[in-house]
Amino acid sequence: MARIRTVKPELFKHVGLFETEMAFQLPIRLAFIALFTCCDRMGRFRWDPKRLKLDVLPYDEIDVSRVLDALAMCGFIVKYEHQGECFGCIPTWASHQQINNREIASILPSVEVSTILEIKNISENNKLKVNETYNDDAGLTCESRVEQPTRTCTRGIWNREYGIGNMEGKNTIVASEMRPSVFEDPIRHVFQHWKTVMSHAGAKLDHKRKSMISKALKSGYSYEQLCDAITGCSYTPHNMGDNDRGQRYDGLHVILRDGDQIDRFIHNYQYPPRPITDVERRSQANMHTLQGWMDKKLAEGRSHGNS
Repeated sequence: MARIRTVKPELFKHVGLFETEMAFQLPIRLAFIALFTCCDRMGRFRWDPKRLKLDVLPYDEIDVSRVLDALAMCGFIVKYEHQGECFGCIPTWASHQQINNREIASILPSVEVSTILEIKNISENNKLKVNETYNDDAGLTCESRVEQPTRTCTRGIWNREYGIGNMEGKNTIVASEMRPSVFEDPIRHVFQHWKTVMSHAGAKLDHKRKSMISKALKSGYSYEQLCDAITGCSYTPHNMGDNDRGQRYDGLHVILRDGDQIDRFIHNYQYPPRPITDVERRSQANMHTLQGWMDKKLAEGRSHGNS
């Protein structure tokens, strides 16, 4: 069943999608955007080209399986198998879609418990430009490197150092060698999601941040749940600066502090808290002032008592 989805303006300026469309001479951009409506809330879909065609390209005389393979070859989607059935997913889904809380949970298996499938090159004549670096209008720097001739693409995955919303770093498309996908490096994926959502473009994945994310994953949380917690924190007015100090509390050390904190932000992702009203804000300010005055008086009392 098709669903209503949103599209970021930056997507229409994505040079990688355009170059892929030109290389394969297929309606890549339209199909990729239409595929959003076929995904469940986790960005997963059944790899069934005949059925997908009804929602993606119903009037085009084209083999949708070739379009899906082209998208997978360049890393925009991932094809995987679970118990003999094929599925697909969009690796950067969590960074670019805000899902309605009332939408039903995913019933499709995740890629972590499945086998990622290799995509055969759909045509030897379809080659991306070799060793060309370019910038798109959104500030996205890309480098295309495709060995030629090439018959097989072992998951020519976009080695994403960021989400579309975070315009720094470099993407590389490599068709002849294996690149780690975001699912093989959940720590980096969680970190990139945090950078994008919280707009910390200059943040680095240092040892401390790696340890925090790794600890949360080892405690039993999936990377998807950690991404939900990060998004839930961005929905929390107090953490986003709507407090008496006007200070943001959005660091990974805050979000992933312990299980209770992670659960709290996952809940806020599922049930976003309402913004604080002006009356409540003034009341909090008054309480803060009163508390400061009481602390001062108590300190003065202790001082007089000691003297």
